[in-house]
Amino acid sequence: MSVLSPEYLEKVILKSFTEDKHFCTLLSTEGEERYFENVEASEIFTIVKEYYHKYIDLPTKDVIINSSKKSKEVAKYLEDIASVETSNDMFLYEQTEKWLKESAFKYAIMDSVDLVKKKDDITKAREYIEQALTKTLKKQIGLDYWGDLSERLKRMFSAENQRIPTYYPQLDEFMNGGLPPYTLSVICAAMHSGKSNLMVNMATRQMMHGHSVMYLSLEMAEDELAKRVDAQLTKLDINRIYDTKKKEFLTNLKNVKTGQEGRLLFKQFPTGTASVNDFRSYLYELQMRNINIDCIYVDYLNIMKPTSSSGDGNLYTDVKKIGEELRALTYIFKCPCVTATQTTRCLEIGSSVTILSDGIEKDIEIKNINYGDAIKTDCGFNVVTQVFPIEKQKTFKVILKDGNSISCSNKHLFPAYDKYGNFIDNMNMYEIKSRGLFLMTE
Repeated sequence: MSVLSPEYLEKVILKSFTEDKHFCTLLSTEGEERYFENVEASEIFTIVKEYYHKYIDLPTKDVIINSSKKSKEVAKYLEDIASVETSNDMFLYEQTEKWLKESAFKYAIMDSVDLVKKKDDITKAREYIEQALTKTLKKQIGLDYWGDLSERLKRMFSAENQRIPTYYPQLDEFMNGGLPPYTLSVICAAMHSGKSNLMVNMATRQMMHGHSVMYLSLEMAEDELAKRVDAQLTKLDINRIYDTKKKEFLTNLKNVKTGQEGRLLFKQFPTGTASVNDFRSYLYELQMRNINIDCIYVDYLNIMKPTSSSGDGNLYTDVKKIGEELRALTYIFKCPCVTATQTTRCLEIGSSVTILSDGIEKDIEIKNINYGDAIKTDCGFNVVTQVFPIEKQKTFKVILKDGNSISCSNKHLFPAYDKYGNFIDNMNMYEIKSRGLFLMTE
């Protein structure tokens, strides 16, 4: 294939841009005026682009000249490109595609260098490079309902094969087979209610069924996470698991190994300082080592850092942005992502909050809050619609077989079973204990 000089290629591209509406539509969305080395070419591109976006039509030669601050130079350049031959559309598109990527990449490098000079966030450099490498004139038009019917039905009728099961039967049934790709699932629960345990258990089950799973932790150490898997697979008490004889431990582990297992990778990141950019870089590294992930777990949403903070201290905005960034991550790596968030971050009895009283902000203790008060939150002032009285309750501590424990009050209900495993009813712990019934655990 013949290679055009940069100067001549710009003339070829610009002539088609000023005369061909279809070509103008494609290039105006991807191209930038700074990609043109010639000053007049850059100005003509800007004029035509702005005119086309406003009027959905191409400007005449006179309009371009009269819209320019350098009308004489622009008029001469338009005369020069008038004699340029642009008959081979395929050649034009191939050359423009190459020019577009190279120009975008060059400026991505330059913009990345500016980040260093300005002492800005250098992690933005990856974003610049990725955007440059995805520049293209070949845009997907979307889904054609009738035209893509065959391919669409083929995808939809085999969708169960694309989902990643949790291997909790009831949960998978509820989700029509498991976790779909390109989705973010969030486990919402109170503090110390077992969110991390659930995610580790789901990841372990997926690994045991042949999936490659990535568990990204911002709170718990890698060895501690692996310890939970040890307890789940060996059925040994998690608090005494390494007090067990090593031979017994390995025997129990060997008994569950089938040879069909996948991979379960744990990676710890610093709390509060890791963002989706860190996760993306790490997952790219895995891909370079031919490790493709089927499901990603992030433990957990609230202690991540957004790639760019709102700067106003609004936690709602930051957490929302983190959620959007995690969802975007699933599109890059074509797999589901599961994370968790806390639903009951409560204040202590002696804590103070800011309320709005007669248009004036003032601080009061939380115990003095009344119905109808407007309390300042991350989302502005919210009106109190219900006040629960402060009361002491008897609590129970339930020790599970795996060594973990849960605390509950008499208001918590649990499924109660008799000694034969028959379900009786949902009861509080006092009723279960007094009637000699049992909790059923795996």
